[in-house]
Amino acid sequence: YYPQSVELRAYWNVEQSWDIYKTAIDQQKPNAIKKNKPKEKKKEEENKKIGLESLIKDKESKRLNPVEFSAVRNWFWQKKNTDDAIAQLNGEYNELGKQKQDLLASIGISAEENIELFLQDKFAKLQKQIQDCENKKEKYIIEQALCRFSEKLEDNKPCPLCGSISHPSPVNLVNVDSHLNQINSQLKSLETDLKSLENSIKDLNLINKQIEQKFKELENKKAELEAYEEQFVWSKYKGKTFK
Repeated sequence: YYPQSVELRAYWNVEQSWDIYKTAIDQQKPNAIKKNKPKEKKKEEENKKIGLESLIKDKESKRLNPVEFSAVRNWFWQKKNTDDAIAQLNGEYNELGKQKQDLLASIGISAEENIELFLQDKFAKLQKQIQDCENKKEKYIIEQALCRFSEKLEDNKPCPLCGSISHPSPVNLVNVDSHLNQINSQLKSLETDLKSLENSIKDLNLINKQIEQKFKELENKKAELEAYEEQFVWSKYKGKTFK
């Protein structure tokens, strides 16, 4: 056997030297045309076969177990639902905080002030102003009544109050009705302010309760998520996401 391959071309001649004794007779036949391959070739093919079988086994080991995959997917879905619930609670909590700040601003309380002391002081001032107005109103009512009596006094006729028939200097108060109307208007305004403050305090107490309740719900949901994450036992799925 000539131990090398020869390239053939049409209308082409070539001459090559061939020393028939240079290569041992049992090695002259090329492996490509041998039916019985040499041991090295067989070993190489066996190694390829083993490698292919190993690759197949490796892929099979990595193949997703349907039951396990379903469990993992459900775990991720449940976690997403909990994450969404936490995000919603966070939004509601922040919205309540904004409502509280808006309410405090409408009352006239800054963030640096003590809310309880501010409300107590404002409430006390309004009550004192109302009491002062009530006292003035009572005084003006008395003055108004005296004016009415004074207008009805007649000479030589007894006074309805003291019984005297002599009236040398009857009371003569100016603008009593005007003062009374003014004090009534002021009193009405103060009472409206007091009622508004009382309503604002009720609203503030309600918002504080809602904020406290929402904070508890948020903390419970976060604790629930933390406990749920500890139940994750599928290490090969860590860091993955599911859609």
